[in-house]
Amino acid sequence: MYRRPRLSTARFFVAALIVLLWADYSRGNERIRIAYPSSLTAVQVWVAKKQGFFEKNRLEVDLVVIPTEIALMSQMAGELDYTIFGTSVPGAVLNGAPLKIVMWLYDRIDYVLVAQPQYKSVESLRGKIIGISSYNTSTHDAVRAIFRAHGMDADKDAKIIAMGRAALRFQSMVVGKMDASVFPSPRDFFAEEKGMVLLEDVRDKLDWPMTGVTVTDKKLAENRDQVRRVMKSILDATRFYKENKEASIKLIQDWLSLPRSVAEKSYTKSLRHISYDGKTREKAIVNLIEATKKDLKKSGNYPMSMFVDYSLLQEIAK
Repeated sequence: MYRRPRLSTARFFVAALIVLLWADYSRGNERIRIAYPSSLTAVQVWVAKKQGFFEKNRLEVDLVVIPTEIALMSQMAGELDYTIFGTSVPGAVLNGAPLKIVMWLYDRIDYVLVAQPQYKSVESLRGKIIGISSYNTSTHDAVRAIFRAHGMDADKDAKIIAMGRAALRFQSMVVGKMDASVFPSPRDFFAEEKGMVLLEDVRDKLDWPMTGVTVTDKKLAENRDQVRRVMKSILDATRFYKENKEASIKLIQDWLSLPRSVAEKSYTKSLRHISYDGKTREKAIVNLIEATKKDLKKSGNYPMSMFVDYSLLQEIAK
C-alpha cells in the first residue's frame, strides 16, 4: 500500500524557516502610492508592478489614476509618494512647488491629431472644434505645433475648446461633439479602429520630454534609498519591456483592455518614445521650461537643477 513520505525533522525545519523568512521579507516591503496616467506614457510603471520589479526592490505599490493637478497637490500634502507626469511639473515648480523630476519615462511627446472621418488634412480643420485637456497644457501646445507646421495659428484658425481628460475627449469624438483632438497611444489606434483619421504625429514638431518620475524635495532629501529603489525598479521594467515583445504586448492588452491589433501597434510605437536610461535631451528640457515660462508670463533665467535632479540616476549607473 502506498504511504505518503514523511518529512524528516530537518526538512520540516528548513521549510518552516523559508516560510518565516519570506513572511518577514514581505512585511519589510514599504508601501507607497504612485499616481500615473492610464496611457502607455507610464507603461514602465505598470510593467514594474506586474512583473515583480517593485517587489524585488522591497516595495509594495498602489497605483492610482488621478488628474494631474490634484495629484501634484496630493503629493505635496504627503498623500502620494510619487507622480508620473512631466510637462505639468515645470509650471508647478515655477509657482513654488517643491518638486523634482528624478528620471524620464517618455523622452518624446506622444500625441497624434485624430479627426472625424470627413477630415483628410490638417488644413481641412480650419474653423473646426478641436478639443484639448485645458488651456496652455501639452495638449494645447501639441495642437499649436501641428497647426504651425501647416502655416496656421490654432488659436485663431480653429475653435480650441478645453474638454478635460483624454477619456472625456475620446467619448466626445465618438458621439460627434468635436471635430478633432490629440491623443497618446493607445487611444490614437483605438480611434483608428473606430473609423477616425490619424492626421499627424507631433513627435518631431514639439521637442519636449513627456512623462517622468516626480518626487518632493523632502522625499528626495529624507528617503533617497526608497527613491533609488523605485527608479531601479522602473529601469529594470524598461529593459524587460524592450526585450520581451510578446509578454509586453500581453501586459498592455490586459492593462488597458485592448484588442491585440491595437496593443501591438501601440507597443511598436512606444519603443520610439521611451527613455531607456532615464534621461532626455538637455535641449528638450530647456524647450519645455521656456514654453512654460511663456504660458505663465514668467521672466528670468531658471537653472535646470530647479526642475530636474539626476543624482540618483548617476549613482544607479555606477
